Amino acid sequence: MRLYEGLFLFDPAEAGKGMDGIVQIVTDALTKHGAEIISVEHWGDRRLAYEVGGLRRGSYILAYFNGNPEAMSDLDRTLRLDERVIRHLVLHHEKRPAMLVERESKEKVAEAEPVGAAAE
Repeated sequence: MRLYEGLFLFDPAEAGKGMDGIVQIVTDALTKHGAEIISVEHWGDRRLAYEVGGLRRGSYILAYFNGNPEAMSDLDRTLRLDERVIRHLVLHHEKRPAMLVERESKEKVAEAEPVGAAAE
């Protein structure tokens, strides 16, 4: 299993139906191809640098996941065939990105903190 980062672009109208819906599209595609999801977050709607399929804005989802390198071509094909996904980019990481390392260290500190100490 290797660490991957995926950025997925959706039509804002699709996102308007509910954020859980487009996050679910991404998680379903990843788990279908045997990926172990580390994190999925919505980056919001942003203006595109150029028009894509008649759209000037897009809704972004960023995901980190562990996956089998042999399954990535199947994942790519699944995402290209899904009309709800405007564009996607999946990159392999040799090392854990600083953003993930920082987030994981914060989570470990929060878990180690006694319950009563948080209230003080």
